[in-house]
Amino acid sequence: MISYIKYNMIKKITITKINCYFILEEDFFLANEVQEFILQHYKKKQYDYIIKIIIKSNDTWNKVYREYQQTDFFFKKKILLIILKKIKKNYNLYQILQKIQKYNNTNIILLIRITNKNYDNNSIILKNIVTSNQIIIDCPYLTIQYTKIWIRKIIHTIKLNLCSEIIALLSYNYERNLLMLFKILEIFKIISLNHKITKKYVQEILSDNVSFSIKHWIYALFSKNHMQAIRMLNFFKKNKYNISYLIRSIQKNLIYLIHIKENYLYKNYLCSFQQDIIFHDNTLKLKTITKNISYKKIFQTINILKILEINNKNHKHELLWEYIKKIIFIFSS
Repeated sequence: MISYIKYNMIKKITITKINCYFILEEDFFLANEVQEFILQHYKKKQYDYIIKIIIKSNDTWNKVYREYQQTDFFFKKKILLIILKKIKKNYNLYQILQKIQKYNNTNIILLIRITNKNYDNNSIILKNIVTSNQIIIDCPYLTIQYTKIWIRKIIHTIKLNLCSEIIALLSYNYERNLLMLFKILEIFKIISLNHKITKKYVQEILSDNVSFSIKHWIYALFSKNHMQAIRMLNFFKKNKYNISYLIRSIQKNLIYLIHIKENYLYKNYLCSFQQDIIFHDNTLKLKTITKNISYKKIFQTINILKILEINNKNHKHELLWEYIKKIIFIFSS
């Protein structure tokens, strides 16, 4: 049976005798947290030498093989931190892992971190190739509920007092952006030394567009508020948001919109993506929105989404932001 942990801060990570760990990253901040936890654990066991290798091609794995083959008189115990940006379908990771296991070197801990590009695809592939003596630690984006728990954990650590209303407000506005949220909490800690952090104060900060959630952007897009949508998009770009999630959010809401225009609602689809669909917001005038968005606009958007998927696979990220701006102008016309 494959060892699999979906990390949500509540379920503790138990370090076992396994010497091969996979960190599956969707949320950068959580993946960093897990990585640091594992590194610190093995540092206490005298695994002091950390070698970081970024896999750019199959040939790069030769560096990993050499670490297993050579004898190091100065550092007998070491950790190999492998950064793998994505798993290609034709990428024979299973054979690579089998080859590494043959060396049977207990003085080496293998820590493979797979970054958030093609997260869903990476998850499926990884579960199919990982064997029973290896472990996957999945670091997905937190839901609003778990974001609240995460905030409570952080403010307890940094000794910051925030009421439940502020925690709820922050968790909604900074969902899927823990890195930005952590920075904001650090700023609040400094401010709290001289001023009380009130709900009104936090609302003022949010109204000044310190940060936006993806849901707010989708709302602005479908509501023909193109100036707000562009301003938010520029914020996402500046703060290096995961553009793949923007693309998926457009797709999910567009499919739901088509269902409504056709007077057909597939309940299973609704249940699967309910958290991502902004039409559940009661303040959104659904009938007006569906009336203003014509099938021509929908088909134009679908064509751009196809281009976005191609460019995303080819890592042409600068072009992606420009194409998303085109979608904004389609909906604003």
